[in-house]
Amino acid sequence: MVFLLSLQATDADAGVNGQVHYSLANFKNLFRITSNGSIYTAVKLNREVRDYYELIVEATDGAVDPRRSTLTLAIKVLDIDDNSPVFTNASYTVCVPENLPPGTVFLQLEAKDVDLGADVNYRIRTEEARQYFALNKHTGELSLRKSLDYESFSDAEATFTFLVEAFDSKGTMPPGLATITVRVKDMNDYSPVFSQKLYRGMVAPNAVKGTLITTVSAEDQDPPVRKKLLFMFHTQERGNLNPPKCPCSLISSNYEELHRGVTPTFVSCQPGLCCSGQRLHFTQNPRITRLEETSKITESNPVHALTPMPMP
Repeated sequence: MVFLLSLQATDADAGVNGQVHYSLANFKNLFRITSNGSIYTAVKLNREVRDYYELIVEATDGAVDPRRSTLTLAIKVLDIDDNSPVFTNASYTVCVPENLPPGTVFLQLEAKDVDLGADVNYRIRTEEARQYFALNKHTGELSLRKSLDYESFSDAEATFTFLVEAFDSKGTMPPGLATITVRVKDMNDYSPVFSQKLYRGMVAPNAVKGTLITTVSAEDQDPPVRKKLLFMFHTQERGNLNPPKCPCSLISSNYEELHRGVTPTFVSCQPGLCCSGQRLHFTQNPRITRLEETSKITESNPVHALTPMPMP
C-alpha cells in the first residue's frame, strides 16, 4: 500500500450536518481513501498494463438528506525497471548445412522489454558455443563463426544446444533467456573411394550374359544414410550392374563387344553428386568349343609333321 495524497473538504453547517465523509466512485479495487481524506493504493500498480487513471473522489455531509461534492483526481503511474526482456520464443530450433560459410546469419532473435527506455542487448550465455557461433549484441542476428563438420559428431544427431540471453543495458533486472538448438545437416562432401586402384577380371569369349567378371567395392566417409552407393560405367553402356549396394558385382551384358576385344575401361561409384573412377582390366579366357578341318596327307610327308585332328 502506497500513500498518494490527502484531500480535505469543508462544510459550513454545524454539528452532524457539517461532518464530512469521503468515498471513491470508481477504481475501488485499486485505490482506497481513509476517513480523513488520505488516498492510498490498494494493490501494486503496473504501468505496463495501465499508466493513467482518473479517480473520482466524493465528499458527503452527515445530514439525513446528505449533500455531496465530487473531485476528479488525475493519477499518472511512473515507470520503474521491474521487467526483464522476453524473447519472442522460449526456444528456437534451426537446421544448418555443414558447408554453410562462416559469417552467414542463419537466425534472427528478438526480445522485448516493456520498461520505458530499455536498451535490449544480446549475448551467448553458454561459453562452449561461442567458438562456433556469434550473436550481434544490438540486432540479435545469430551467425556462424566457424565451419561445422557433421562427421565430427559422435552422437546420432549432430546438434548444438545452448542458451542466449537478452538484457537491458540500462536496467538491473535479470536477463531473459532462450534455448537455441542448431541441427547440423549432413552434406555429401566426400567422394567414394574404391578399395583398390586396379581391378582385374577374366571372361570367356562365349560367356553368356550375366556371367560374373569381377567385383568392385568402395567406401564413403559420409554417414551411413549416404552409403547406398551406385556403380555405373563412365563410357557407353556396355554392362549392367547389380542393385545399388556395396560391394557390387560387375556383370557382362554384351557378348559381341567382349568377343571383339572391346572392354569398358572405367566404372563410377555415385552416392549423390560425388563420384570416383577406377580402371578395370578384363582378360578374355580363350576356349575352343569346336574345330572342323579337312586336311590331306601325302605319302611323302615327313614323320612327326603337324596334322590337324578333327574334334570328336
